[in-house]
Amino acid sequence: MMQVHTLVVGPLGTNCYLVGDDSADTIVVIDPGGEADRILSRIEQTGKRLEAILITHGHVDHVAAVAAIREQTGAPVHAHSADGPMMERPDPMWAQMVGGVPPCSIDVELSDGDVLSLAGLSLTVITTPGHSPGGVCYLTGSTLFSGDTLFEGTIGRTDLAGSDHQKMLESLARLTEMLSDDVEVYPGHGESTTIGEERRGNPFLT
Repeated sequence: MMQVHTLVVGPLGTNCYLVGDDSADTIVVIDPGGEADRILSRIEQTGKRLEAILITHGHVDHVAAVAAIREQTGAPVHAHSADGPMMERPDPMWAQMVGGVPPCSIDVELSDGDVLSLAGLSLTVITTPGHSPGGVCYLTGSTLFSGDTLFEGTIGRTDLAGSDHQKMLESLARLTEMLSDDVEVYPGHGESTTIGEERRGNPFLT
């Protein structure tokens, strides 16, 4: 059975997820957006080894702790190459807003349809550009980690540098086409939801 541990980190309240099958001796972290020491402490509490760092997109509030966690654990960073530049050269204004962001690089470049076998799980990569050029979601079973593509009742901003509103709408349409109502959505900020709830109540999906 999959276990999901949620930590809300950083001044922008980013959801950082520790995910793995309870039978596995490893775990992955999704979007370590700050408070590296707290995340590392929680990983240690699980008694599992960190196998990978998975990034939904390269904005500073989702990658602020990547460099420190990679240095401490050696876990490789998985992300889409289109967001590599913003990870390697964090925007100074945004970085200052979240307390500083050390540059980080991608170890494993992701493509649409990649299947990652990590922490006893099979995670499928779904590219969802819009909020950022290299946005991705991770689907495992009936659980979607949606980053800032889809939230409860709304969607990620598309007025930022590199954002594209039309691509965001296309990404959302693709998600709702391919996923069933019972898929649980763990977003980059806020509460979890389901695809069915968003089909019924999210104005950007209806």
